[in-house]
Amino acid sequence: EEIGQLTKLKWLGLIDCSKLKRIPAGVFCKLSRLEELYMSNSFNEWEAEGQSSLVELKALSCLIALEIYIPNAKIIPEDFSFEKLQRYIIFIGEASNSEWDWNWSRVRDYSRTLKLSLQTSIRFLNNGVKVLLKKA
Repeated sequence: EEIGQLTKLKWLGLIDCSKLKRIPAGVFCKLSRLEELYMSNSFNEWEAEGQSSLVELKALSCLIALEIYIPNAKIIPEDFSFEKLQRYIIFIGEASNSEWDWNWSRVRDYSRTLKLSLQTSIRFLNNGVKVLLKKA
């Protein structure tokens, strides 16, 4: 919760914080100046009750760099937009048993990586994700 008090924060790195299981709702909304958010191998409990949600990331109007894992494409809000992102590594969907599938270190050299593992057709993705696909 204390991170939410850092309202002038521009860069937040939560990389390899595999034990991070809780980010209270409302924390990300307060980080209005955040430009870079790195959460690879970290928090992925976006849809749990009382947790931060992807909706909160919409409030980050200065965000240009993002590394994130979204375990279920269905929790991405319809009006979610990734258009301002210049650099990103975003994994969406469930990882298979193969460790290589969600290996973050293999994609570090690329500035725009979008990895999808979907149980549904790609045409059902929201427009924000489709924008990322075009940029990747």
